Amino acid sequence: MRRIGIFVFYDKEGIVDEYVDKLLCSVKKIITQLYIVVNGKLTTESRKIFIKYTADIIVRENYGYDGGAYKNIILDYFSTEDWMKFDEIVLFNNTFYGPFFDMEDIFNMFSADKTIDFWGLSKWIGGESPMLHEKDLPAHVQAYFVVIKKSILQSSYWLGFWKNMSYSRTYADAIRNFEVGLTTYFSEKGFRYTTWLEEQGGGRLLQPGKVVYNEYPYKMISEYKFPVLKYKAITFFNSSQIVKIRDFIKKTYDYDMDLILNHFKRHEKYKNAAPFSNTALEEFYSKYDKIYVFGYGKYGKEMEAYFQYHGWSIYAFVVSDNLSDETMLSLKDVDLNAKDGIIIALGKKNYEEMEHILKSKFPEEQMLMPVYKRCGEKSL
Repeated sequence: MRRIGIFVFYDKEGIVDEYVDKLLCSVKKIITQLYIVVNGKLTTESRKIFIKYTADIIVRENYGYDGGAYKNIILDYFSTEDWMKFDEIVLFNNTFYGPFFDMEDIFNMFSADKTIDFWGLSKWIGGESPMLHEKDLPAHVQAYFVVIKKSILQSSYWLGFWKNMSYSRTYADAIRNFEVGLTTYFSEKGFRYTTWLEEQGGGRLLQPGKVVYNEYPYKMISEYKFPVLKYKAITFFNSSQIVKIRDFIKKTYDYDMDLILNHFKRHEKYKNAAPFSNTALEEFYSKYDKIYVFGYGKYGKEMEAYFQYHGWSIYAFVVSDNLSDETMLSLKDVDLNAKDGIIIALGKKNYEEMEHILKSKFPEEQMLMPVYKRCGEKSL
């Protein structure tokens, strides 16, 4: 089996984190030849990590996103005759953690299946995508990890797709031109595809308009043997799922979860993290002896899971009134000492209703407020 891989790497600082080293170590076992394409810059120390896996390291301008990087390598580094020699090509990037287990069995299963021509790990089933301003974004393999088999590589359509694909100037265009475009183009030419999640019975998780790896990361990993975790899935709103994922992986697989946490902490400063950033929570927690959390609805429960994940303690939960749980405190009964802090874990509507009451009761410097975009306010 002659299998080549093209790995597209992007990091604002050009730093290769340990999770990427782990990823390449795992994937290199099943790839004959690896090309690493850096969109942007690469530090000297990070290059030393990449050189362990290949001498074929190409640093290019960050133009055209992943699809543009693949297009350059496929058209400029290979001849038409080269594609007659390859059995498979793996296109993947650094937007996920893992794999949590050896993927060789997955590759062997799909390689032996003559009924499919390309495959991925997960898919978008179709539906409205407000982010892309699409009322019905077509179904497609999500292209952070895609494997193309020789039935396509040895056809005239393979190079035809890349020659005709435009370089994308926006993220939305990158999804349309490359990710949607690849699946649509080859499907229309009669080639067949599937995904690992579907083959494992996880197709029931797919819902129109929903990004499956953001909605159900825990179920995908624990119930359907999904080998990776997309780092877009690590949000405050998924705290309870991330706790379960951490515990499941520690119990089931030999994967160091600190690789995930270390990368996320460094990367977070570039994200508009709402309603709470990891940095803000860490700084607030370290500043006070006792931490109260106001609210025990969805946001309060996710905060509880977040604290559990970090091994932190909450002194008490606070609610406004109508106490139904004796373990919680009523807002009117809470007086903060100078070394006490309170986190306001409320959704936007509830927070706006309570904001003036909270500010009149507690010093602002002792409260950690959620960050929400107000009407007419630009995102950071």
